[in-house]
Amino acid sequence: MLIIKAAQLQEDIQTLGIDGVNQIWRDAKLRAVGKARAKTLIEAAVSARMEIRMLLEDYESRNTRLQEVMVLIEELVRKIPMAEKRLEIKGVGIRTV
Repeated sequence: MLIIKAAQLQEDIQTLGIDGVNQIWRDAKLRAVGKARAKTLIEAAVSARMEIRMLLEDYESRNTRLQEVMVLIEELVRKIPMAEKRLEIKGVGIRTV
């Protein structure tokens, strides 16, 4: 929690560096922390950027596929007899027809 209070963003943690993170822990007199744990935290911050980028790419890809499927569903719904009348009902949409 101390590190999050001092450096909220990944860039902030990288700016602090291993020595900065270690110093925050030492100032708080925490035990069982040291440069090895600080290094692990810095490495996690760096890999978090890549993971977020990959998650965003995955989201965009899935969203594109969803849009394509919804277009197909709309085309199929239009072929259903009386679909227009059903769509006029409040609360009924393309997904529920």
